[in-house]
Amino acid sequence: MSATTTPPSLVLCSATIFDRPLEDKIVAAAAGGFKAITVWPHDYTAAKAHGRDDAAMRRMLDDHGVSVDGVDCLLDWLPGDQVPDMPVFRAQEDDLHRVADALGGRFINVAQAFGNTVDVAQATDLFAGICTPHEVRKQRIVDLQSVTNNVSPL
Repeated sequence: MSATTTPPSLVLCSATIFDRPLEDKIVAAAAGGFKAITVWPHDYTAAKAHGRDDAAMRRMLDDHGVSVDGVDCLLDWLPGDQVPDMPVFRAQEDDLHRVADALGGRFINVAQAFGNTVDVAQATDLFAGICTPHEVRKQRIVDLQSVTNNVSPL
């Protein structure tokens, strides 16, 4: 699967079924008529821990007619954010790109979800730093998103 800049027609955000294993997310997406899903690094590492290699995961996607549109979510990138001390929320930038490289994905998602205030100039510089090293990495899009209503957006 190669990354593309053209989005599929209907994408299941896997955060809606966050605690389900990757296989369940793929099956649910196919059953619901979704053409693609987003995945989190913990989806990928859990599937690996259960014995699935990259080829098996890609086959599972292909067998269900589902692709990976993007990888969620870099949350631990802004100083002062109070990211819960849970591995699922502590994925690093390289983790997201590793999953996108293995399973496909036209974007990685970067979000501000756990802090209350943001220094916009600092956040802009940090976000630019996330984008810059990967400008040529499969032409992948880096998407910035504010996640919750109780958080001041950038």
